[in-house]
Amino acid sequence: MGIKEIYKSISRHERAMLACVFIVVVLFTSVSYVVGWAQKGGRQFLWSNYLSWMDYSVYYSYIHQAMDGSLVFTNYFTSEPQAGKMLDIFWLSVGWFAKITGISAQAAFHLSRIFWIGCFIVIVYGFVAYLFKDLRHRVLGLFFVLFSGGIGAIVNEITGLLSPGRGKSQAPIDMWAPDANTFLTLKQSPHLVASITLMLAIFLLLLLALENNKWRYSAGAGGVALVLFQFHPYQIGTVYAVVSLYFLALLILKKDMFRKLVKHGGIFLLCSFPSVFYYIWLLLFDWRAQHLAVDNICDTPSLWYVATGYGAVLVFAAFGMYVLARSRELFNNRGYLFLGVWQVTQVLLIYVPVNFQRRMILGMHMAMALFAAVGVLFIAQYIGTFVRAKKYVAYASFGILLVLSFIMIGSDFESSIWFYRFSGSAYLSPEKQEAILWVAGHVPGDGVVLSSWGDGNTIVGELQKKVFLGHWAGTVDVKNKIDTLDMLFAEKNNESERIAYFRSNGITHFFFRQGSPEILYFDAYPEQFAAEFSNTDFRIYSLRK
Repeated sequence: MGIKEIYKSISRHERAMLACVFIVVVLFTSVSYVVGWAQKGGRQFLWSNYLSWMDYSVYYSYIHQAMDGSLVFTNYFTSEPQAGKMLDIFWLSVGWFAKITGISAQAAFHLSRIFWIGCFIVIVYGFVAYLFKDLRHRVLGLFFVLFSGGIGAIVNEITGLLSPGRGKSQAPIDMWAPDANTFLTLKQSPHLVASITLMLAIFLLLLLALENNKWRYSAGAGGVALVLFQFHPYQIGTVYAVVSLYFLALLILKKDMFRKLVKHGGIFLLCSFPSVFYYIWLLLFDWRAQHLAVDNICDTPSLWYVATGYGAVLVFAAFGMYVLARSRELFNNRGYLFLGVWQVTQVLLIYVPVNFQRRMILGMHMAMALFAAVGVLFIAQYIGTFVRAKKYVAYASFGILLVLSFIMIGSDFESSIWFYRFSGSAYLSPEKQEAILWVAGHVPGDGVVLSSWGDGNTIVGELQKKVFLGHWAGTVDVKNKIDTLDMLFAEKNNESERIAYFRSNGITHFFFRQGSPEILYFDAYPEQFAAEFSNTDFRIYSLRK
C-alpha cells in the first residue's frame, strides 16, 4: 500500500467527517482565547494562555524579528553581546507570513496554529487509516488522539497538588505540560502542532518505505525530518530512538530484512542529518546554544504524576496492547509493532538522565490513544457476552472510564477562565502599554533594560530591546543574576559596587513598578540615576554617563 492508496481508502463520508472535526477542534482550542479577549476591557490582550504563558514572548520576539527582516535570531532576553547564528525556519516562515499579509505577530501565530491543525488532522488520519481498516477503529482512534486526556483535575481537587508553594513537578502532567497531551498541544503553539504533524509524517513514510521498498518514501521521511529537526531539535532523540528500535525489532523478528533496513535507514539518516550537524556545530561554537543546553532544565515528574496525567487513557492503552500481544497481532502486523515500539520507547526516553527529558514526551499521547481505541472496542464487544446482570455493571464501569478519558478538556477550559480572570499575565494595562511605548522610543538599540523578570519577558515580547532578566531559559545564568541583584540592592553603602555591576553588564535603563523597593534606591542617588518616565504604575530611570 502506498500513500495514494491510503488516502483513496478514506471514503467521502470520512472526508466530510474530517472537515467537521477540523472545525470542532479549531473551535475547542480557540474558545478560551476568545473568552480572554472578551475580558480584556481597556487592556491589551496578549493572546496567551495559562500553559507556559512566558513562552509566548519568545515566539512573538522571533516573529517580530522575522517581520523586521532578520534571517537569524537574537536572544533579547539576556544582556550579553552576541552574533546572530540561530536559524529557525519555522518562526521565520511565520514572521514572513505576518509581514506579507500585514497582520500582527499574534494573529500570524494563531492563524499558523489553525493551519497546522488542519495539516495534523490530515496526516494523523492517514496514519490511522494505515493502521486500521475498520471504520470504527479509525474514528475512535482519531477521537482519542484529539480529545482524550488524564484525570489530573480530579487528583488535584483531592490532593491540592498544584497550589501556590508547590512546584509543577509535584502535580499531574496534564495540568501544566502542553506537550504531554495532543489537545493541549493543538491549543498551545503552531510549532508544537507542526512538530507532531511532521513526526507522524516521518513515521508513516518510513513504514511505507519498508513495505513497498521504495527509496522515495525513505528520502521523503528524511526530508521531513530535516525540516523538523531544524526548528525543533528536541525531536531528534525521539525520532532516531523510535526508528532505530523499530528497525532492531524487525531485524530480530525477520532477519532477512537486514539489507532493506540498511538501505532505507541509510537514506533516511543521510537526508536528515544536516540539521543534526547544524546543532552539533552550534553546541561547539555558539555560547547561546551551550547555555540553552545546560540551563533549559525540563525534568519529567515522577511516574505517578505522569500516570495520573493520562488516567483512563493509559488503562485502555495498556489493555489494548495486551489484547494485540495476546493475539500475536502486535508482532505479526508491522503497523502495530511500530506503535508498540513507539509507545515503549517514549516512556523510556522521558526518564533518560538528560536535563531536557520532559521535552521528549511530545507525541507519546498519540501512540497511547491509538492503543486505547483498540482496548475500548475490544471491551465494548466483550461486554456483549456477559449475562444481563453483569452486563449493566460492566457497561457502567466502562462508561465511567470513558467519561474520565475526556474530562481534561473541561478542566482546561476552567483553568483558562481562572487565568484570564485572576492573573494579569495575559494582559497589558494602559499604564504598562504607555511605559513600554516609552522604552520603544527612548532606549537605544544597544541599551539594556533591568526590570523584574516578568516585566522583562513582556518587554521582549513587545519590543526588540534587550533586557537583563527575562524568560528563565533565555536569560544566561539567570539564578546567579537574580541572587546578585538581591544582594546588591539589600546591602547598604556599596554604591560603587552597584554602579560597577550595572555598567559591566551594559544596563542603561531601569523599569520598575511604583512601590518597588528599588525605586527608593534610584531616588536616593539622583546624581547617578535620571528619572525619565513616571505614571501611576511604573517608573523608568536611566543610568547617567
